[in-house]
Amino acid sequence: MLSIQEKIIDELAEYYLDILIRQVVKAIQKVPKSAMTSGQDSGLKNVWDETCVQVQDERFDSWDLLDDMVGLVSEDKYDQLPYPVKAVLSYSACIRLGEEPVSEDFPEMSLAIIKEEVYRYAGKYKNKQIQNYLDR
Repeated sequence: MLSIQEKIIDELAEYYLDILIRQVVKAIQKVPKSAMTSGQDSGLKNVWDETCVQVQDERFDSWDLLDDMVGLVSEDKYDQLPYPVKAVLSYSACIRLGEEPVSEDFPEMSLAIIKEEVYRYAGKYKNKQIQNYLDR
């Protein structure tokens, strides 16, 4: 059971994580269409749609490239956060992963959680283009 302090930190981390996930998604949606690998006839409108399709249904041969991009975008957005937010996310990530926090900013743990949450969001994200692709 979490202490009151851990519960507060966890709630703060969830708040900032939600904001961060939205920023990562928006950045991936803005990646040029030329980076898409699904083809012009796929009906998907951007790289985020491709991400969602791959998480929800099938992994393309380009999954590793996409996974790297999600990691890089996540890291970029994380690096832009103020130090206190990084500390909260790091502490919460360590607790969530069952690790002992070793410093105030432990980005490896935070980035693992961020990617996990981006993919969890992608697994639930729906729009007409994604649904049409999945219904083929």
